[in-house]
Order: sequence, then structure tokens, then C-alpha cells
Amino acid sequence: MTANVTVVETTGSETQVFARIGNQKVIGVFRDRVEDQSGQPMAMSPNPASVNLFDLKTGLRLD
Repeated sequence: MTANVTVVETTGSETQVFARIGNQKVIGVFRDRVEDQSGQPMAMSPNPASVNLFDLKTGLRLD
């Protein structure tokens, strides 16, 4: 799937990528440096074993 990058934030050992897939906001956390920049498309293939989902109302992680 292709995400539209809105923000790339380097935070020490990780890089957070804030993006949109359609109307859905997504955040990717990468252990490696990410070369993508705001406004660019980024191919994403999430690993289901590493995905965390959160409840929009409570902010709690869904198990």
C-alpha cells in the first residue's frame, strides 16, 4: 500500500513517519533512518505481528 507522508521525525534511535492512507492517519516507527520526506508517497507493508492498534475514544491499545 502507498501512504502519503506528512511528517518525518527522527527521535534518536528511531524515526517516526506520520502519513495518510486515503483518509486514515497512520504512524510508522522505524529502527532505521528513513529518507522519505513530507509530501512524498511511501510504500508500506506492515508486519501484522508488530502492529499496535488503539481505540479512538479511549486511546487504549486494542489486544
